Amino acid sequence: MTPEVVEVLQSIKTQTEFKGPDDLVFSNAGKPIDEDVMRRRLGKAGKAAGLPWRITWHCFRRYFAFAADRFGMQTEDRKLAMGHASDEMTAHYATTDIERRRPIMCQIPSGLLAPAKPIESTKSVTK
Repeated sequence: MTPEVVEVLQSIKTQTEFKGPDDLVFSNAGKPIDEDVMRRRLGKAGKAAGLPWRITWHCFRRYFAFAADRFGMQTEDRKLAMGHASDEMTAHYATTDIERRRPIMCQIPSGLLAPAKPIESTKSVTK
């Protein structure tokens, strides 16, 4: 973890009664929080933040893969960080930068919404 993340987690931990070095940062009376409970809490946090989609832990995994690729982390290092056995699986998580694709993506709807032009036929019409 980065020093910034450690600092934030330590700050959260100081606000609870479970401050020991082996105590969990997020807990339910000192015991691990049930996975379903954490999933619901994450969903509520996303809603409270105004996110238009359902946030899941997988969103963070995808974001890590995208950001690590964008910042230039080598494929082998991303593969190890994500626990993948193959380069192909790591590539599955890599999404090319949306800003690079945006200009072409913005042209597609304008083609769909433009008035239809008559199609000129190259065939001769016989009566």
